[in-house]
Amino acid sequence: MSPRVTRLLHVLVLAPVTALSAAALAPSLHAHAAAAAPTPYVVCIDPGHGGASDNTDPSLQYDPGAIGVNGVQEKDATLDIGMRLRERLAQDEVTVAMTRTDDRFVTIDAREQTCETADARLFISVHLNYFKDPAIGGSLVLYPTAASLPLAKAMAATLGKELATDGIANGGVQLRDNWWTHATMPTVTVEGAYLTNPREAAWLATAAGREKMANSIADGIEAFDPSIATHKKAVLAWNAAHPAAATTQSSAAGATAVVPAERGTPWLRIIIVAAVAVALWRSPRLRQHVLALLAWALLLFLRQTTAGWQRAMMHRHRRRRRRRAQQRRAAPQRSSVYDELWF
Repeated sequence: MSPRVTRLLHVLVLAPVTALSAAALAPSLHAHAAAAAPTPYVVCIDPGHGGASDNTDPSLQYDPGAIGVNGVQEKDATLDIGMRLRERLAQDEVTVAMTRTDDRFVTIDAREQTCETADARLFISVHLNYFKDPAIGGSLVLYPTAASLPLAKAMAATLGKELATDGIANGGVQLRDNWWTHATMPTVTVEGAYLTNPREAAWLATAAGREKMANSIADGIEAFDPSIATHKKAVLAWNAAHPAAATTQSSAAGATAVVPAERGTPWLRIIIVAAVAVALWRSPRLRQHVLALLAWALLLFLRQTTAGWQRAMMHRHRRRRRRRAQQRRAAPQRSSVYDELWF
C-alpha cells in the first residue's frame, strides 16, 4: 500500500476517534469552564427597622425606627437607601444579600442569619440617627468588635469626604459592642445622618440625598477592599470569554449566581475512548495519536477532580462557619435594645 493511501486511511480512522473524544468530553469541558468562574463577592445589606402597622392585627410587629421632624420614617428611608446601594454594587459585579426588600419586621437574629447563609464577606447595616438636640447632625459609623474597626474607619472617612459637600459632618467611628457581636465577617452600622436635624431630615427626604448616601456607602465598601475592582475585571473578562455560561450568572438582582454542576464523572467517556484506542492499537502510526488523546482526557479528568475537591473544601468551610455562628447564637448573651445609641 502506498504511503499516500496509508496516510489517507489514518486520517479517515482518526477523524471519528477525535470526534468521539470531543463529543464525549465536551460536557466536562463545559463544567470545567463553569467551575472556573470567579467566586461571587457577596456583601450583605441590612436596611434597618421595618414593619407596617395594622389596626386589625395588633399582634403584627411594627418597628418604624426614628421619625424625622418632617415625618420621614427611618424604616422607609433605610429601605430606599439599601435598594439603591444594591443597584450600585451590582454594577460593580458585587452580589448582594438583602435582609429585607420590602416593609416588614425582621429580627436581629434573622438579619445575622441572612448574612451567614449568604456567606457574605461584609455586613453593612443601614440606619439613620436621632437625638434630642436638633442641632446635632452628621454621619456616624458603629462597629461591634476590633476586627471590624478597619472597615468602620474606611467607611467613616469616605462618608466624611463625600457627604461634606451636602453639609453632612463626619462623626467618625464608635464602638458598640452589644450589637452584631456574633457576625463572623467585618460588620458596621452606618448612621448616615440625623432625622432630628431639620436640614438633614429635609435632605434625606429627597431622592438625590438618598442616592448620594447609597453611593457614598458603596464607595466606603470599595475603599475598604480594593480587590472588588479586581474582581469586577475578572468577572467581566470571564463573561466575555464564556457568553453562554455567563447568562446563567446574574448579580443584578442581588442573588448569588449558581452554575449547575456536572453530574457523574467522565469515567465512561474515558472507557469509550480507551476501547477505540485498543481496537486501533495494531496500527503503529495511530498509536501516538491515541496516546495523545488519552493523555488529554486524563488531564481534563484530573483538572475537573481538583476543581470539585476545591469546591467541596469551600462548602465545608462555609458549613463550619455557620455551625460556629449558630453555637455562639445559642449561648447566653447580653440583652440589648435594638435602637439604643451611645453618644
